[in-house]
Amino acid sequence: MNPNLSEFAEIYISAIGEYFREPNATGLQRAKDLGYLAMDAGLRIADISNIYQQSLEKIVETNSTLENGLQLIKQGTEWLTKTLSAFEKQEDRLYEDKIANIGEQEVMVESLPDILFSINKLGNLTKWNKELELATGLNSDALKNQRILDLFQADYRFLVAKKISEVWEKGATKIEAPFLTLAGPQLYHFKGIVMRDAKVEVVGQVYIGRNFSQQKIRDAALRESEERFRLVVENIETIFWLSNPVENKIIYVSPAYEKILGISGDRVYENPHIFLDMVHHDDRDLMTVALPLIDKGSYDGEYRIIRHDGKLCWIHGRTFPIFDKEGKLYRVAGFAQDITERKQQEMALEKSVSLLRATLEATADGIIVISNDGKIIDFNQNLVQMWHIPPDVLLSQDENELLTFLLAHVKKPEQLVKTFHHENFVPSYILKNIIELKNGTILEQVCIPHKLGNSIRGRVFSFRDITERKQTELALLKLNEELEIRVIERTLELQESLTEKEVLLKEIHHRVKNNLQIIISLLKLQSYSINDAPTLHVFKDSYNRVHSLALIHEKLYSTESFASIDAADYLPSLMANLLSAYGRNTITLKDAIAPLQLDIDTAIPCGLIITELVSNALKYAFPEEREGNIMVQLRDEGDKIGLSVSDNGIGLPPDFSIEQSESLGLQLVTNLTQQLDGSLAWDTSNGTAFIITFTKPATCGGNSQ
Repeated sequence: MNPNLSEFAEIYISAIGEYFREPNATGLQRAKDLGYLAMDAGLRIADISNIYQQSLEKIVETNSTLENGLQLIKQGTEWLTKTLSAFEKQEDRLYEDKIANIGEQEVMVESLPDILFSINKLGNLTKWNKELELATGLNSDALKNQRILDLFQADYRFLVAKKISEVWEKGATKIEAPFLTLAGPQLYHFKGIVMRDAKVEVVGQVYIGRNFSQQKIRDAALRESEERFRLVVENIETIFWLSNPVENKIIYVSPAYEKILGISGDRVYENPHIFLDMVHHDDRDLMTVALPLIDKGSYDGEYRIIRHDGKLCWIHGRTFPIFDKEGKLYRVAGFAQDITERKQQEMALEKSVSLLRATLEATADGIIVISNDGKIIDFNQNLVQMWHIPPDVLLSQDENELLTFLLAHVKKPEQLVKTFHHENFVPSYILKNIIELKNGTILEQVCIPHKLGNSIRGRVFSFRDITERKQTELALLKLNEELEIRVIERTLELQESLTEKEVLLKEIHHRVKNNLQIIISLLKLQSYSINDAPTLHVFKDSYNRVHSLALIHEKLYSTESFASIDAADYLPSLMANLLSAYGRNTITLKDAIAPLQLDIDTAIPCGLIITELVSNALKYAFPEEREGNIMVQLRDEGDKIGLSVSDNGIGLPPDFSIEQSESLGLQLVTNLTQQLDGSLAWDTSNGTAFIITFTKPATCGGNSQ
């Protein structure tokens, strides 16, 4: 006969007292047996918690030699954990989950609605459990050395202080006072005793406190849990419903019902089986048979529905029975999930497998798949025809029997053995091999891993008849040898011809340079007889322009390359000649030339542009023998080339416009910039600077030295 609550309390208090006097495994087994006894008697977890609290209070009152409160926590935690772990059917699921999810050393501290703390002789906190932090909202740093009186309502602190003094005198006390919590002052019932060390000297006090309003807090937590459950159920993509099988009524259906099936959940309350009207006609008989299983909570299956908008959906439905304490069917819970996408993927996979099989048979190669344990998994008919394999060899699914047959038809059996025997095969490698049969057929063998996900399950062998290709390769090899001989002969002829052309081109550059030098000499001679300054400047400009061209041909003549010149070599020479021609000793020419290889179509415009702009600067930028600097820059800007000529002279007029300028030189600069497909800009903020940017020709490049 099971005991009632008072009888159980008497047994429980006696047993826990024995355990505290002598903690051992036998005592913990007794705690577990009491848990089973309480379950059979229909007691609740709250009943055990109250009895445990009473037991703990008696132990605290009668045992004042404990070293500190942590010893009490440890022994009490072990005992209560064993008692509660015996429960299989709990009335308070929140309370049970809390206990089951924490370590044994923290069950009492984290699960019971009690505050446990100790204070020193100054009345400051020394140790406490997590419940104190949760109740006050203060973390461990804030509670450390916190004066305990400050945690009580102000007008009760005198009473609390008096009670604490009683503990020092009498060894124990009881306090009922408002405790300051996050929810405001809450009435707590505290019991305190003195705390002694190993030498039985008083070192502090230990208090256990219970909130009389704890049940309200737990009820609020339960409501919060129910609200969380509701939020989860109403926001998941799966239909959840709950029915009363006795009355054949739907008690609850989640909003996903309307989203997935396209009909209002309110209609389900009127007709629990309304979904049957939407079942695909090919599945209706199946669902009619399954209906009793659905109503009893033992259905797990798939079916199709046609929504009102005409869309076909696949549904996976499951139902679960819920029994009351007497074992009778009380409720049925059900889930219905839209698996249309998964079904489409399955059908696509089936189609893919079918296509793969058709591809396997359509390929001209002979293919066979062998597992890691030497079993023939699959093959195509081309393999059978290529090797003339008897049906019984492949039907045996034995790799060794197949290999024995194949070796009998190969000229060099050792080549085939290397790829078939496991000890010679590294699964992750791809092996290729050429096999010659006794009948003259040449096969190309490829062996690759057979993977399923990241796992290698076997090998795939393919055999391709390359007899005709090999014969063609031999013919091509012979033809290639003949062609190579002809190419060598023709190359020698072309090299001789190229040498002759290089000599001729070099001679052309030399003669052009000489002719231009003659023109330069004629211009110089003619200039000696000219007394008119403007006319003399015209002759000198012409002389400089021709010299710019002559210098290009001279550089081309003196280098091995007849198509391009080094800008870093050509342009400084050109600038030095200009400075010498004008005889301006007070002016310094500076340059920053990138080592670019310029083709002749780029070098000539660049040389002429620099000639015109430097000449203008030498003539006009520094009047009256003023000193100054002229800077020429050529920059490699990736796909662009930047050219600038600047000076620190007197600058241009404020209203200067190159389009309206009558200067032949500046007009020539404009035309040459257009010839380079570039842009021209100028800056007069500090002297004069002309900036030209143009696209780098494909034939231009960096210096290859």
